[in-house]
Amino acid sequence: MIGPEQEALIGRVFETFVTEHHHGDLLRTKEDTHHSVVVNAMTLFEANMEVGDYFNAYPSEVLNIFDKVLQRKAMELTDVEHGGLQRPKEQTMKTFHTRITGLPVCPELTRHTIPRSRDVGHFLSVTGTVIRTSVAKVLEYERDYMCTKCKH
Repeated sequence: MIGPEQEALIGRVFETFVTEHHHGDLLRTKEDTHHSVVVNAMTLFEANMEVGDYFNAYPSEVLNIFDKVLQRKAMELTDVEHGGLQRPKEQTMKTFHTRITGLPVCPELTRHTIPRSRDVGHFLSVTGTVIRTSVAKVLEYERDYMCTKCKH
């Protein structure tokens, strides 16, 4: 679990990173209510490797922190852009999401085969070539059986 000190550190590092590398991405938003900001993991980890360690250990929590920072930074930039005046309603309704790309090639993060159940909850990069697609297949989570004799 990430503590408040670690959360503050991750937030500060990511806010600095976003200001340096993705300032324009936050300003250039379209009409959609949800926006993705594509972040290169290698560049982020070069800025602060400790954030990379937290990302590998707690990917869901760190992505939530990243999304909060993006939202806060977008609001700040909108305030500056409008000179402190009240924002238009459509500006306040936008939500930003961090999309991580360019993970480093290391055994903990990369798979060349289909991920296994032990990989649940971990952030992975899966490489391969799509050779055929078909209709989505429903996998069974649970199955019920009934006795033919007693109907139980």
